[in-house]
Order: sequence, then structure tokens, then C-alpha cells
Amino acid sequence: ESSPSKQGQRKKIVPTVHPLPLTAIEEEFAQSEDSFISWFVLVFSFPFITGTFATFIVSERMSKALHLQKVAGISPSAYWMSSYFWDIANYQIPCWTVIALMFITGIDAFTTSERDCAFGTIISMVLFGPAAAGHTYLMTFFFTNPA
Repeated sequence: ESSPSKQGQRKKIVPTVHPLPLTAIEEEFAQSEDSFISWFVLVFSFPFITGTFATFIVSERMSKALHLQKVAGISPSAYWMSSYFWDIANYQIPCWTVIALMFITGIDAFTTSERDCAFGTIISMVLFGPAAAGHTYLMTFFFTNPA
């Protein structure tokens, strides 16, 4: 048996990467970047939830269902309060899901205990729904079509 000649051998290059550790400034930048993306997604998504509040109100006005309820003897305050509480109850599902996901994923900008950030985040999220529902109801008077 003959051994292969040196010219017939295949050469191969194996690259390796040994990156330097991140500096404190780079870690802080990456963390603030993650926080901004999380904040942007949150701010972008929650108006869609409040938009559903208006769709029902405008469609009832368009189909004259509100008028039929008034003729049937239901007071306007009962109609508005029942709609309000129903929307707030439906808001709780995405609200608490998002709060849980913030803590599960550990987004420090929202969940840190420094300066009561976590408390402020939870209170802001919980109170956003009722505030947005009231504002959305006021804005429904400017629309005639729910689509």
C-alpha cells in the first residue's frame, strides 16, 4: 500500500471566532434596544384592542339596536354601563397576559423593582383599559360606519 503524497492531501481551513466580552456600555445599549422594541410593540398593539370597543357601539347605532333598547325601556345609563363593564372585562385578558409575559421574559425596563417601575407598569396597564374605553365611546359619535 502506498501512502498518499503530500500534494494529493486535501487541506482544510477551520475558522473559529473568539469575540471579546461585551463592555458595560454595549450591554446597556442592547438592553435599551430590547426595551424600546418591547415598548414600541406594546404601544402599537393596544390601540387595536380599544378599537374593538368602538366597533360594537357604532354597529349598534347603525343598526338602530340602541333605539330599540330605548323603546323597550332600557335606560341609556344601563346601556352605557353594561357596554363599559363588558369592554373592561374583555380588556383584562390581554392586559394580564401582557403583564405576565413582561415578567416571564424579564424585560428590565418594565419589571425592575428600582423606582417602583414594576408597580407603575402594572398600574398603567390596568388603568389604560378603562380610560381608553371612555375616550373611545366619546369618539364613536364621529363615526357612522363600524368598518
